[in-house]
Amino acid sequence: MYIMYKYMEENCPVIDGVHSDCPLCQLNSTDPIIQKMNNMEESLSGKICASEIYKLIHDFYVLQKQELERQQMPCPEISLNQIARHYEKHKVNLKNIVANEIFLANEMQCHFEASQIATRDASGQKTLHSKSVDQWIRLSKHKLDLVKYYQSLSKHKVSEPTGIKPFEFN
Repeated sequence: MYIMYKYMEENCPVIDGVHSDCPLCQLNSTDPIIQKMNNMEESLSGKICASEIYKLIHDFYVLQKQELERQQMPCPEISLNQIARHYEKHKVNLKNIVANEIFLANEMQCHFEASQIATRDASGQKTLHSKSVDQWIRLSKHKLDLVKYYQSLSKHKVSEPTGIKPFEFN
């Protein structure tokens, strides 16, 4: 005898984990330190790998935190992992999105080249499959369009990181 269990399903959000537990999302984006961190991420994207950007931002934040604590101003603790998660999951970086799409298109082209465009029969004669070649060409055009768009994003000037002005007291 089998016992049937009825499982109840409940609706849930498509994306789990709201930004409420992210310290960077909770901080005021007009804060000069947060603005500087955002500028660092934006200006360095596409120039060095993301993990190095996050390390630089974290190191910068630690220095700023020490200075604020020296002035006896409260400042939250933010880990390297929290910084990485914030910039990967909570903040849109168009350059990174387009770059990842270019890499994906390139991988798909390599897959087409290796396994779907041409076949060789027992006698050694090579045959090109026009449908696969068509798809490869469309993918190639899409990738080139993405590259052009990426280059236009790179030409868009992002303010280079500058120093934060010291606090002024009257």
